[in-house]
Amino acid sequence: MDSVSDDESSEVIEESSTVEPTPTSTDSNLRPTSPRHRLLDPEPPRSSQEDEDGFFRVPDDDVVPSSYVEKNKVVAIEKALASDPVDIMALKNLAISRGGLVNKSLRQRVWPLLICANTNNVTPKPSQEEMEACSKTYNQVVMDVNRSSSRFPPGIDDTVRMAVKDKLVDLIMRVMLKNKQLKYYQGFHDVCITFLLCMDEDLAFAMVEKLAMSYMREYLDDTMERTSLLLNTIYPLVNKCNPELCEHMQRNDLGTIFALSWVITWFSHVLGDIKRIMRVFDFFLASHRMMPVYLSAAFVLYREQDIFDAGDEMGYIHKCLSTMPSDLPIEYLLERAGDLYLQYPPTEISRDPMLIRLNREVFEHFNRIDSQNARRLARANSDARGRLFVRMTMWTVTAVIGVAIAVLYHAYSENDWHHLGALSPFSS
Repeated sequence: MDSVSDDESSEVIEESSTVEPTPTSTDSNLRPTSPRHRLLDPEPPRSSQEDEDGFFRVPDDDVVPSSYVEKNKVVAIEKALASDPVDIMALKNLAISRGGLVNKSLRQRVWPLLICANTNNVTPKPSQEEMEACSKTYNQVVMDVNRSSSRFPPGIDDTVRMAVKDKLVDLIMRVMLKNKQLKYYQGFHDVCITFLLCMDEDLAFAMVEKLAMSYMREYLDDTMERTSLLLNTIYPLVNKCNPELCEHMQRNDLGTIFALSWVITWFSHVLGDIKRIMRVFDFFLASHRMMPVYLSAAFVLYREQDIFDAGDEMGYIHKCLSTMPSDLPIEYLLERAGDLYLQYPPTEISRDPMLIRLNREVFEHFNRIDSQNARRLARANSDARGRLFVRMTMWTVTAVIGVAIAVLYHAYSENDWHHLGALSPFSS
């Protein structure tokens, strides 16, 4: 963000000092309620940190900005929001710039605008019966939500955590049932919970549905083919900046699985801290849909020395990259990702010979899988036709025998019954 000029600084500070905290709609979203989903596991006892109202407020950041820079940024965001029409480009620049959108209350107002989410016609929640009818997806969602306790801020009250988990299941199933062409994947719940911790259920639904149908559409396919193609982009990006590092990773057959959870969860599964996660979401929501891939490449480049130190053991390299340092310089990495995007935009990197070769391997791999599935289906159909032929033959033979017996019986009855009856000792 451009700095404020000296002539305007005193005026900006004076104006920003009067900025009132905006009530957060998440507060009502986090009130404890009776859980709807009986399959959710009860939370183990934890220490609680409740506020004066008796429910937990997510301590992601302060509503009131604390620094000179943050106050100036709040003023700039409010100015962009007050424009007629809203200055979307200014909001995107502010979201991308260092520090992002400052706090949760501003994110509630700005995030939907960044991706043009439809917040007016929100689909109502499905009934419990509708969700449970989609049993395979529903059971998987509940299992993943049961394992999501680590995604909640420390100190959150147990009853509040259960209430949010309950709403998390509702949110995911709401998206899946409305858009039945989508295939739920493990990790989608990490994305959903980030929005649910920042805004109310309806707004979170509008955001998640929009992302599911645009930014994250590839991840919700029936197969991992398109996701694999996106992940491949990491290698040519690394190769552009550090060919030796790229060669080292490829020589050890590292593949792209190490970055899968980074990309499909927008790093929310691995960063841990809600402040850093929301900062990264600011950046992604205001950027190109491939920015998670660029950030993955920036992270690999940042861990260059650690990767070389891991030697020629694929397992050690994978473990190195799977471990996120607690002191990760998020702002530096976001800036590096932005620089990579400007230097090697998607239109250019898509023509890179290395990426073309890697993508060809992906196509061949999934074509083999499709061929195997087709042969398996053909065998199954052939076996089914064979079994049907046998059954039809048995039914035909049985029917013919039955008809023959009936004919013989009637013929025998008409011609010989009286004769046999005359020989009976009981005949008069």
